[in-house]
Amino acid sequence: MPGDVTFQELLARLRSGDDQAASQIFQKFVGLLLGKARTRLDQRLRRKTEPEDVVLSAFKSFFLGFREGRLQVNSWDSVEGLLVVITLRKCCREIKRFHGPFRDVRKEVANPAGAGDSAVVWEAIAREPTPAEAAELAETLALLMSSLDARDQRILELRLEGNKAVEIADLVGLTEFTVQGVLKKIQKRLKKMREEHANAE
Repeated sequence: MPGDVTFQELLARLRSGDDQAASQIFQKFVGLLLGKARTRLDQRLRRKTEPEDVVLSAFKSFFLGFREGRLQVNSWDSVEGLLVVITLRKCCREIKRFHGPFRDVRKEVANPAGAGDSAVVWEAIAREPTPAEAAELAETLALLMSSLDARDQRILELRLEGNKAVEIADLVGLTEFTVQGVLKKIQKRLKKMREEHANAE
């Protein structure tokens, strides 16, 4: 565990918007927070909101709040405690959101074999398509690629090649936190495109 001087230096860098400082905190606590979120969000809820999304949102709230001076920390333990509290509160919001009278996931029929998992989105376009799917897949990918800048296009290409976020980060010279954010943005855009296509049929 870093000493007080190193920790204070890290905080100063984080407050100035340094990506490497944010990445260090992300790497230190992401496993813990994912475990907390996965414990709170059951399988039905995960079809609507994923633990990874909740954790990324928690980190975003923490980094933004700290840079704006709304959050105060003085040790690694206080950073951990604050991140856990933020994550659990966001989990509670998602539970209330999807257990409400109009969105209660407990009343829905379960999707087959993990259809709500984030990996399915990538597998659907990374796996070998059938001849009937090939043209539609090519069109969807072309549209998706055309909506991205060069950096995000490269990140998507590397993800479709089977690379994990940490590997992509090394290859493109970004932090894993940044790559995770780009992948989530692309995933949501792809999901929206698929929904729009389904509604048009």
